[in-house]
Amino acid sequence: MLTHGDYLIKPLSRTIVPIVGLFVVNILALVAIVVWIGTMLGNFAAVAELVRPLEVTQLRLWPSTSTTFSFDGWGDIAELGPVLPFSVLVLASVTALGRGIYAVGAVRQTLYVLLGLAGIWFFGPPTFRFLSDVPSLRTISGWWPVLIAALGAMVVALAVTGVLIKLKVYGRLSAAANWSQRWATRALFAGMALCAGSSTYPILAAWFRGESSEVDILIFFTVLIAPLVLDPILQRSSVQRLYQDRIRTCFGVVRNGPNSAGVPASSALLSEVGSEHRPFSHPQLLICATANVWHRTRTAGSHAFAPFVFSHDVCGVPGTDARFETSKLENGRVRRSWSKDLDPAVSLSMAVAATGAALAPSMGRGTQPSLRPLFAAVNVRLGWWLPNAFLKSRRSEVEAMNGPSRFKYRRVFGRGYDDLLPEMFGVAGANMYVTDGGHYDNLGLSALIRSGCAEIWSVDASPDKSGSADELRRVLDLAVKEGHILGHTIDLDVFKALPSGSYRATHVHGNLTYPNGKTADLHVMKLGLTNEAPEKLRKYRAEHPLFPFHPTPLQWYGQKRMEAYRDLGSHTATSCLDSLGQVQRLI
Repeated sequence: MLTHGDYLIKPLSRTIVPIVGLFVVNILALVAIVVWIGTMLGNFAAVAELVRPLEVTQLRLWPSTSTTFSFDGWGDIAELGPVLPFSVLVLASVTALGRGIYAVGAVRQTLYVLLGLAGIWFFGPPTFRFLSDVPSLRTISGWWPVLIAALGAMVVALAVTGVLIKLKVYGRLSAAANWSQRWATRALFAGMALCAGSSTYPILAAWFRGESSEVDILIFFTVLIAPLVLDPILQRSSVQRLYQDRIRTCFGVVRNGPNSAGVPASSALLSEVGSEHRPFSHPQLLICATANVWHRTRTAGSHAFAPFVFSHDVCGVPGTDARFETSKLENGRVRRSWSKDLDPAVSLSMAVAATGAALAPSMGRGTQPSLRPLFAAVNVRLGWWLPNAFLKSRRSEVEAMNGPSRFKYRRVFGRGYDDLLPEMFGVAGANMYVTDGGHYDNLGLSALIRSGCAEIWSVDASPDKSGSADELRRVLDLAVKEGHILGHTIDLDVFKALPSGSYRATHVHGNLTYPNGKTADLHVMKLGLTNEAPEKLRKYRAEHPLFPFHPTPLQWYGQKRMEAYRDLGSHTATSCLDSLGQVQRLI
């Protein structure tokens, strides 16, 4: 790892430049689709008024409403009051239409789509008629005060939310900050869409009357074509793909024997990781991730996320029918590079990259709905889309794949946008978003409990100076709440730190009781130092106070620090096994 880990210090042209380039493309593509949606709203409203002419005065919300506005910067912004209710109704209709497009089920999809189209049909013409009567809003420059106000509100709300999270302030104040951030972001997108719609509505209305100029029509069609050009680029611009490449090129090796040297692997199928595909035996590899998708369980109701496990034979949610045969899932093909070649939807590097997707728009129990659009907009998208394993139709589709082929999915805007927009607004539908396993369980313990294992070994490397074992407590309590175990005999206070900062112990043993009456042995080893630790480790800690709880972002490990953690792991494991008298047996 030290030999190949120099990818962290590659020249800027190999690291920063690609990420910045992908960020710029992501922003351009997002602006293009928002403008396109606004243009379509203006187009639809113009067609609706052409088919059903009406006077604006027929739809006034109160008698004193004037149909003519004079808007001159910030001073006359109150004159827009009459149009705001109609704008809200139009945007609500667009939201319903979007939900219907990505909904699962013919009935739900039809209802949402009809509701959205009806709302745009009735409320679109008066909205854009009102806006077109404001001379300043017929051009993009006239919308700058509105857009700047929305952007400023979003930045302020974001800063306040970040400070509250840093200070660990929760409750109503945190909820209000999240609410403000969410609606400020929506207001910015709404302003951009209405800006585009109000700018193109007069062009379209004049076109229908035969009065538009060639330049106006050229601008209109340029707006329509831009998303088509950017969609293929957007499909390949996710940072997750760059992350996969880094993992594969730096750490992907194949060994043909227990003592053989590693050979670089350009790609490795997950189904070939099992022991039956190797000339020597090794433990079965389970890669724990989190599936961000709404689903219902019989014991704990509805949930927005679930544990997801990749293995050489099955990929899915342990203990449920929501799973795929790995070899079948690998038959699915996606285009992940700039070449015309299609790669397997699931591979070893993809699974490792997904379970390391610590930052993404959806992050299981760590999801911040107010920050989701921002993460997607700036291309912080390390997750990966797979077919929704909770849907029987998707499981049947994957089961029927006997050879390499693309997954069937309902194309809406294009594959690039059909990834970006659901990530931005947290819509799953026929697919599910797979991210870091720590977004559900940072120990990987839940997957083993759900599988009903008879003996479980868990290593808790959480930076826990007080020894409170909060993550272990949470996972065990969650297993009881969801009905996967009836109880346990683990002493969760055994790790409590002494006044000196040392742990009382770094391992504990206990039992789990499953609902069927069977029991399991649970052995937990925890990152920490005791007073019985080797002198070398205690000396290193005296010289480096952060040891052994260095923050996760500090990834710059030198040889001494790496050796210190390796020695600590060896000492902790040996002490744990020695307490069971199993050292000699396992060696």
